[in-house]
Amino acid sequence: MRVNVENLTMRIERLKQQLRECPNIKDAPEQAKHIIQTLPQVLSDLENTIRSNNPAIFDQVNEALKKTEVMLTWAIGTVKGKITGDAIKAGKETDQSLPTHERLLNRITKFMLTKIDGPTYTSKIQEFAGNEAVKGDKVYMDPIGESEAFSQWILYDICFPGQDQRFIDLFGKEFSDELPDDERDLLKLRQDDRPSVYKVINIGDNAQGIYLVQDLLAPNNSFRIWDVSSSKTLNQGSIVLGRVIPYDSRSSDLYTFLGTLTGLPEKLWALLLPDIEKWKQQFFKGNPDATTVSFFRANHARLRRRIIEITGPGEPIPEIEISLADKKIAAEIHKFVMKRKKKGKSIESIVGSPHLMKYMDKFKPLMDKYGQSGMDYLTSKYEGFYDFAKFLENFASAIRDGKIKVP
Repeated sequence: MRVNVENLTMRIERLKQQLRECPNIKDAPEQAKHIIQTLPQVLSDLENTIRSNNPAIFDQVNEALKKTEVMLTWAIGTVKGKITGDAIKAGKETDQSLPTHERLLNRITKFMLTKIDGPTYTSKIQEFAGNEAVKGDKVYMDPIGESEAFSQWILYDICFPGQDQRFIDLFGKEFSDELPDDERDLLKLRQDDRPSVYKVINIGDNAQGIYLVQDLLAPNNSFRIWDVSSSKTLNQGSIVLGRVIPYDSRSSDLYTFLGTLTGLPEKLWALLLPDIEKWKQQFFKGNPDATTVSFFRANHARLRRRIIEITGPGEPIPEIEISLADKKIAAEIHKFVMKRKKKGKSIESIVGSPHLMKYMDKFKPLMDKYGQSGMDYLTSKYEGFYDFAKFLENFASAIRDGKIKVP
């Protein structure tokens, strides 16, 4: 994420807009009410700090904004949750003055509450965020990242026991014909969602807010994203967990991200990749005709728990320091493999290459020097290096199993 005056100012404006759009807090819980009442002054102080134009304090402002964003998201979510809950209990219809997305979400939430009980909901929180996410009657999840991702998972990814469709599809099947046109159109866009891990491959023109991402689980698929906000915070090469949906019904080649993105630093992605590859092999072995979207839905909660395991307290991400010289060696191996792939040859064809032993001799010292975490990093960064590592792994396995005879 980029930390500069433009980025910080944009985030403050977004928070001020959220405050302006916040519902009446008259009957809100006291803690939420206090946060919403005091934040205008906090934001004003942060704006004055930014005006000093001292880059040395930008990181401090960034950290303060992170905490502010979490607090405000929780407070407004608490206010809206209470209003929605009270309305549902009273049997009130959805407030037509609300924005389209809020009206639709309120209807879907009301529908979901008729299909799921408290213990089941709690068990799903634990499935998604781990057993420690629930303690007694309290839920411990980050209100910006985890809570929103959990809500999306519940609505868009899973089928509950006794159901053969996602909640979003069950709702559409039952109520689509009764919805106002704007809500019906939005529902169709959201039913056409595509959750995955995405990498920014062309950040484009920030003024337009259009950039290009690649689906890392299906690398042949890329999407033009139109999102001014994320275009100003993401960098070339940024990797995120997100849910792509069509931008609108008229644009056939434009998409946007639904909700908050979860950033995956490069070293975190390097640690996750071996798990993802193992899960893919298991999943597609039992579901050979499935799509990568189906794979992601089936493993979304598993992936979130793995991220928590790696990044949780007491388990910092290990630093991976690869020397420039060794990165060049990995890049050489990558180029060696990719040249053959571009010619339409399989990875196994390198057996016949007179250069194979040279690159094998270069590969082994890297493996001995950096261990599993370093190799995970290099295989995530260089496609050809990953193919070469898999080839050697399969080759060694075939020798052990007797499939390949050696003198």
